[in-house]
Amino acid sequence: KKNHPGEMKAVLLDLKKETSSVRYADTFVKANPKLRIELAEGQALSPAMNGYIGILSMLILVVSGFILMANFDLYLRKHAVQFAIMRTLGATTRQLFQLFLVQSGLIVLAGTILAILGGICLPLLGQLVWPTEGKMIVSLMIEQGAFLMLITLGSALLILMLLASTAYRKRDVLPLHVLRENLKTASRPTRRKRLVLASSGLTASLILFAEVIASTEGARAMTWLGATIAFLLTMYLATPLLLKGVLHRAEPIVRRLAGPTSFVAFRGVLPQLRKNAWLMLIVQVLMIIVVIGSTFLETVQQNERKYIISQYPTEVVLKSRLDEGSQGDPLQLIRRIETELPGAKATFLSSRSSFEYQLPQEYVSIEYEVTDYRRLDVLEGEQTSDTDGIIVSRTFAKKHSLQKGDTLPLGRWDGEQERSVSLGQFRIVGIEKKIAPDILVDWRNEELRQPSDQILNVFIDVPSELKKAQVTTTLSEITQSYPTLQMNRLSDALHDAEQQTTERWFVFIIALVVMSGSVWFGLANALLSFVSGKRGEYALLRTIALTRNRLRQLTLIQMLLFIGSGIIFGLISGLGATIFVTRIDDTGTFYLNVPTIAGTIAGLVVLVLAIAWFVTRRKQENLVHELKQ
Repeated sequence: KKNHPGEMKAVLLDLKKETSSVRYADTFVKANPKLRIELAEGQALSPAMNGYIGILSMLILVVSGFILMANFDLYLRKHAVQFAIMRTLGATTRQLFQLFLVQSGLIVLAGTILAILGGICLPLLGQLVWPTEGKMIVSLMIEQGAFLMLITLGSALLILMLLASTAYRKRDVLPLHVLRENLKTASRPTRRKRLVLASSGLTASLILFAEVIASTEGARAMTWLGATIAFLLTMYLATPLLLKGVLHRAEPIVRRLAGPTSFVAFRGVLPQLRKNAWLMLIVQVLMIIVVIGSTFLETVQQNERKYIISQYPTEVVLKSRLDEGSQGDPLQLIRRIETELPGAKATFLSSRSSFEYQLPQEYVSIEYEVTDYRRLDVLEGEQTSDTDGIIVSRTFAKKHSLQKGDTLPLGRWDGEQERSVSLGQFRIVGIEKKIAPDILVDWRNEELRQPSDQILNVFIDVPSELKKAQVTTTLSEITQSYPTLQMNRLSDALHDAEQQTTERWFVFIIALVVMSGSVWFGLANALLSFVSGKRGEYALLRTIALTRNRLRQLTLIQMLLFIGSGIIFGLISGLGATIFVTRIDDTGTFYLNVPTIAGTIAGLVVLVLAIAWFVTRRKQENLVHELKQ
């Protein structure tokens, strides 16, 4: 007033951080009900679950290590004859191990440098697409630079140790060892069958313990987690055995129906199942990652969506910012809404309080909410003008064998007298299925309603002819007289929930994409290595009988057998693991992200088709060179 003697139309207040702006505004309205107040608000991002991301990151590291081990092992097997000759000429096991270790070290060093460069560049580029999330990741990287460098070096050391273990197993290679390695041993299938039986028995025992014996939630959760790991191990061990049995039984059918090329492809795969089982393992891991990761995200999103829809019986809801509700006369507020929004219907629910159901033997605590009986149709309930009675939920009525027309003796705890006092007998005027509390009380019932009963939610059924902008403007003006009420729309809430899910699980999604990408890259490299190791065989087949198209068919069938079996067993493993994981918190419900899973399968098929075309594009004049390889 001192500096601006004219009329003041608005006052801006900047409150201290520890001050509640909602309660501050409520205090103003209590002092002067004619004040109109607007609150400026911001929404904070939900933090990521660090523990879950840590486990996921470790899984990425292990899977990447196994992919490297598989490719490195293939390289060593491919050059086993050369290494055997080196041993024959006098090279020691130590010298061979040093040679392998140097090669492993160069691989890890190159990968570490690329990881550091990619870790710096990708978040900077990500700011162009996701400004908020990209900036957050860059700031976290700067703050946690030393820790991230420690993690990078530790990961590189772990991968180097995995590769060194592969090199250590191959260090004593000799011609005799090469010959033995190429011979079939009868003990391996028998040993694998015993391992499958043992892991299957362990899985069944853990499931039985979790469902029957486990006495605490912690023990039950840990047992289900162990059963999940045991089940995945069983599927990994059983995959080659099951595939071998299927191929043996399918051979006669393929020979009769698919022709000699397909039969040769089947016969060529059978002796390679043990050596190339890692192809199926990589695809299995990819499908497990996709199934579990996408199902987890879809389940979170669908559960949140179902919860939001349950909280919005109508499209528009005014929610109190205070847990105890907002002060004011709800009937007056509803009349104002229906007057200023022609055709709209509104009702309300109060904050929840408690009564005592005074039975002869005991007093049972029950919960109630206050509403408007004459507008229950907005909540899909049955309207009544008998405001002196009570409406009970169907669950409560069934539990206590109550029917419409019965009376209930109700009481309330009196803090001053420090005892329960009787409020009288109240007749049941309705039984509703969808209400959440045990009892509904009408706002006009002065005997049961308390001064602490306040407006928690106002539900507004808006006619379709009213424009969204008009509804928003009108309700914004109305809520300026009720600053603790906040307007919310079901459509906006669903959109915000989807956006918040993306923000909350942003790091999880990035980790899932990185993991899937690394497995895809490793799979493509492994398939190329697989075909490269058979170039001489394919060239010989081309020389003897096969045309380029038939060779392409043979290559395609062999790769599809490995990839297809990995997809099938990966889906079984992923679904089984998902079911086991949902039993940990006893939810038992999950939602499959079918488009993501189907897209992954289609992508794998396209990858196989592309590789089959790429490796068989050579013309006839290249055969001499291929045979020399």
